[in-house]
Amino acid sequence: MVIVVNRQTSDSFYLALLLTVSGGFLESYTYISRDKVFANAQTGNLIKLAMGISDFNYIEIIRYSLPIIAFVVGIIISCYLRSKYKETTKIHWRQIVLAIEVIILLFVCLIPIGNLNAIANILVSLTCAMQYEAFKKFEGNPFSSLFCTGNLRSFSEQLFFAITKKDANYLKKCQKYLSIIMIFMMGVIIGDIATVRLWQYACIIPSVILVIVIILMNKENIA
Repeated sequence: MVIVVNRQTSDSFYLALLLTVSGGFLESYTYISRDKVFANAQTGNLIKLAMGISDFNYIEIIRYSLPIIAFVVGIIISCYLRSKYKETTKIHWRQIVLAIEVIILLFVCLIPIGNLNAIANILVSLTCAMQYEAFKKFEGNPFSSLFCTGNLRSFSEQLFFAITKKDANYLKKCQKYLSIIMIFMMGVIIGDIATVRLWQYACIIPSVILVIVIILMNKENIA
């Protein structure tokens, strides 16, 4: 007898893959076109900020502190939306998060490459933080659609359990984490190619991906 478990679409593995493509894309987009700033993984920005502080380089301090602050604000916004709209039945609160992301990213497309890069980085970091807070799991398993350190750790853990316990369930989880890591890298590659050709307008691509996610989330449950 096969037991089918119904889950929210926001918890599905396939949705996680789409979000991860978008996350990898934005990582390369800001690094290539927006002064080598990381919009997703703030560890790199914190390191650059610390180096700027040690060198008394005020330009570097400002450049890397702004996206960090924006990331914190994005987390707070996402938490607020969850607390305010979690019980509503008309629209999922995560869809609201994604809709705001799409609007902001389309606005980023209008910001020319150059002197206004700091504003673009702030906005992208804001959207990434909102997505990071809103989508923390797939099929009940912790994951991130924006960076891969945690995903790589989870992959390694599941690989260890698959080998030592000889359990096919661990192997399946291991394969899914590996897929997420590979999809993230694919998103980075696509972002690299698209940004070189489209520059600021490349942000249209992750916007389209997020619109697809919003549409898919109209389906209440997924097997």
